[in-house]
Amino acid sequence: MAAQRDYLEANGYYIRKLNQAYFAFYGSYADSPTSIDPIGTKLKEIRNRSASIKEFLSSVSRITKAQDLDKILSK
Repeated sequence: MAAQRDYLEANGYYIRKLNQAYFAFYGSYADSPTSIDPIGTKLKEIRNRSASIKEFLSSVSRITKAQDLDKILSK
């Protein structure tokens, strides 16, 4: 993360402290070929299967752990 902070600083963005939430929010967290993102792909599949945004949000709003994704996908 220090390398990313240095890069941002070199480009005029002075951020005191970075964390994983920053990278997740800006889409650069776990986006390299060596990264594993099982949750993102499962959420995309649930969205593809949902008839509407409302149905999707209703389904995923009850998720509290990763296993809940598998339960939704098994239906």
